[in-house]
Amino acid sequence: MRYGRSIAGGNCARADALGTPNAHSRAGLCGYAKSRATPHAHFPIASLLVLVLIAGTVRAETAPNIVLRWNNALLEAVRNAHLGPPMVARALAVFHTCMYDSWAAYDDRAAGTQLGDRLRQPWESRTTENKTAAISYAAYRAASDLFPNDALLFKQLMATIHYDPSDISEDTATPAGVGNVACKAVLEFRHHDGANQLGDQGSATTPYSDYTGYAPVNQATALPVDASKIRDPDRFQPLYYKNVAVREFYPLFVGAHWFKVVAFSGGYDEGHRGSHKAISSAPARNRRIRTPGAGVGGYLRTLD
Repeated sequence: MRYGRSIAGGNCARADALGTPNAHSRAGLCGYAKSRATPHAHFPIASLLVLVLIAGTVRAETAPNIVLRWNNALLEAVRNAHLGPPMVARALAVFHTCMYDSWAAYDDRAAGTQLGDRLRQPWESRTTENKTAAISYAAYRAASDLFPNDALLFKQLMATIHYDPSDISEDTATPAGVGNVACKAVLEFRHHDGANQLGDQGSATTPYSDYTGYAPVNQATALPVDASKIRDPDRFQPLYYKNVAVREFYPLFVGAHWFKVVAFSGGYDEGHRGSHKAISSAPARNRRIRTPGAGVGGYLRTLD
């Protein structure tokens, strides 16, 4: 089966050479692969997250391939960082895009998302050893950029798999150079994709913080909801609740600027990217709110 450009699909036949025993492991390796059969098909990013979380249940020391080992390391960093769901989804996508782009250099058809086929390696270089090294250097650069506070964690994994994390070579005749260059191109593009990862957009100074000047239309209310505080039921509703210190507060809109983030899947209809109105968030678990343009059926599940 072949998919079009996607985060978790692609022409994965040669991924089997890396010891990928099932669809889950191949998915992490072969996103965005170019398919002549279905050039406009897209694999939902939600599917990527499911596959990554499934992969994350495999213990690092017993993981069957290098992609799963890096998945496990990144998921540990995710748990340590306490980022919002949109930020985690983007981090996983950036991470796997870097790995894919480095792997694509060793395939005869796949094209990198940023450099296309400019890193294409000769047939004799397309060995499992070279692919594994290139993927690892790309994964290391991406993970360290996305989760700098866990740099030691990633350095330890590099040491475990016998690669030098200080090797910043950009010589694309070497696997390290392929991984470094492929990932560098992705990161340079994604640093200003609208997510504000570096905290340098607008007047914002905190990574991933809102820079659009968003303010809730509805007034904050405790539960049960005071209907008089709701001006627009389709807009974000701040809800008071108690934290571990028994202090009442209401969470801010997580990712109020996220409608500005460049999508990862091509051919995405900009009309469905929405705006502040298309996302709702509340601490009520598993509540479903009707929101225009929020996907199948127009519903979006709220988050804690």
